Amino acid sequence: MIIYQHQLLQLFTRLNLKLLQRLRRYNRTPKVCSHCGEQILTNANYCGICGAFIVPNNSEEIRVGSVESQPAGFWIRFLARLIDWLFVMLIFSFLISVIGVPDIPEISLLILTILNYSYFAIMTKSRGQTLGKMAFGIQVVDSQGNIPSLRIVLLREILYKELSALPLLLGYAWAGWDINKKAWHDHFARTFVIKKPKPPDI
Repeated sequence: MIIYQHQLLQLFTRLNLKLLQRLRRYNRTPKVCSHCGEQILTNANYCGICGAFIVPNNSEEIRVGSVESQPAGFWIRFLARLIDWLFVMLIFSFLISVIGVPDIPEISLLILTILNYSYFAIMTKSRGQTLGKMAFGIQVVDSQGNIPSLRIVLLREILYKELSALPLLLGYAWAGWDINKKAWHDHFARTFVIKKPKPPDI
């Protein structure tokens, strides 16, 4: 049994390493050393190859389509997700009380799962925003700055978010140190979560 657990841990570690390598390749705007041309994959202000100082970029804007946009950071996304979770749980509790579902954990879990997926998929496809994202003025867009297609939304909200959650929510936390503030499901779906541009004053 111990040998089996050790082999399973080794397999999981190798899969994580391969996934991290692929995510680094997906990152489209890494810092580059102006002296030796090496990519800087960390937040350090010096090159790990030649030791040259890298001038920090104080502007956190990224190019999405033809517009410079500011990515939404980890904590604002976390708070938006918390609001969404509270809303989903409120609707779930209401449905359970109205429908009168038997006290069977499997049925309750199935209803909660369907409700959660439906809420995020419908809101993201219709507006690019859930209620939590609306509250903080952030939005999900594709690489052209548009609301993602239905196929991308379904993959992002159902499959890719499950992949982000599997390794102890590491895929969600990845947005905290990613150059473009992207979680794993953003990399897989090639989407961005940005601060929604304010309409121009008339």
